[in-house]
Amino acid sequence: MCKELVGEMKTFLFFLGGLKSASKTKKRFLMAKSSKSVVNFLRFLQREGFIYTFALEGSFVRVHLKYKGNGEGFFDDLEIYSKGSKKVYWNVEKCSFIRKHSSSMIVLSTSQGLLFAHEAHRRHIGGMVLCSFNI
Repeated sequence: MCKELVGEMKTFLFFLGGLKSASKTKKRFLMAKSSKSVVNFLRFLQREGFIYTFALEGSFVRVHLKYKGNGEGFFDDLEIYSKGSKKVYWNVEKCSFIRKHSSSMIVLSTSQGLLFAHEAHRRHIGGMVLCSFNI
């Protein structure tokens, strides 16, 4: 794996850790180092309604976090699956099984972009599992 991709994955993993921490401590905003992966993930979360908005500020990104009606954070229980040295891939059958037996929102990186496991199953594709969180 080339140096840029390793750095990109590290930045993304640090971002996920920061997102979980900010959510658990009820922060309104999160400031984190920006990267292509982070921005793509934030676009996905905003489109799906899990964050209010985000803005690029130099080499950083400012995220306006959203919370559930009961005050809990969407990302309090965020779990990271694929890490720098270990990637986790699911085929369409695994997405189908998980869709039926889990209440978690599982995010996959697929050939068609970032998708939740249920959407990947609907499109009959698999991908690399990035993370999950309960809704």
